[in-house]
Amino acid sequence: VYQISAQSFVVSQVDAENRDWATGLIESSWSVSVLVMIPILSYVYSELGDVATFSILAALMTLSLIGLLQAFPSNETIKSTGDQIQTSFRSACFHCIKSGVVLFNLSCLCWNIPHNAVFTAFAFWAKDKFLISVEKLGSSLFVVGAAELVGVFCVSYLSTTVGVYNSLYIMTAWFFVAIIAFIFSPTYAVGLVLIFFIYVPGEYVIVLTIAEAEAYVKPEFRTTLIGINFTVQFIGRSLGALIGESLYEHTGIVGVCSVSAAVAIVSGMLLLAAEKNKPDFSSRFPTSTNSASTAPSEIHQLPTNFRVDDEIMEINQT
Repeated sequence: VYQISAQSFVVSQVDAENRDWATGLIESSWSVSVLVMIPILSYVYSELGDVATFSILAALMTLSLIGLLQAFPSNETIKSTGDQIQTSFRSACFHCIKSGVVLFNLSCLCWNIPHNAVFTAFAFWAKDKFLISVEKLGSSLFVVGAAELVGVFCVSYLSTTVGVYNSLYIMTAWFFVAIIAFIFSPTYAVGLVLIFFIYVPGEYVIVLTIAEAEAYVKPEFRTTLIGINFTVQFIGRSLGALIGESLYEHTGIVGVCSVSAAVAIVSGMLLLAAEKNKPDFSSRFPTSTNSASTAPSEIHQLPTNFRVDDEIMEINQT
């Protein structure tokens, strides 16, 4: 809930050009926590025990709460009747089941399945083939954290350089090649390097799709869609862990990587279809900087993609 609300708020404070960068900054908290906090807390736990470890976590949460109270000192009460809330909910659901939104979320679901399946299988593969201990497998978390950090900070540069969707397709191809290459890993070290190269595009796509999700609905429905998108992404990761373990038991690393690569391609195809069905809200209503000079015929002229049922729902909501 916190992450969804924070994401929605930050995105609402920046323009469309800086949306990807702002989202990347928020999402970098995951990788920073892996690279910084996990080693610290692991050391504290080994030396001082669980009470000290959880006390540090509680203190960090308290500092976060104080920061929120400083940033949002007012306590505004939202006065909405039951009918208004119900109408708003119906309107939000209506916008979130349109074809472009559904295709976009299905693409995110499919992307997160191989993203987690490969890493889950990697742990079993390293243990079975190279007899790597559980303690040494912990080092892979740092590789993943570093890859996520690189992927996050690539978002702002690549999305503005080659375009949002072009960069997503490039990363999909990179992801596919890296997964296939992992099948032929001769050593654990090479496999660890390839995990890094799998997670860079993997995290890049996740962060950029979170940022791009809000472009599929009007601003007033942003939080609803971001919440749905987060849910879909986490469901995909959960499915990926289950599928990765099951596939590895029956087909080994070759089966996991082959299925994961295929699902990644399906995700890219769904994203391509979503892009073609992406709504354009900028041209929904004609705007003019000089309203006094606007002719009446121009004011009442409706765009070609005007839908009566959408506007009725918006009037009801108002």
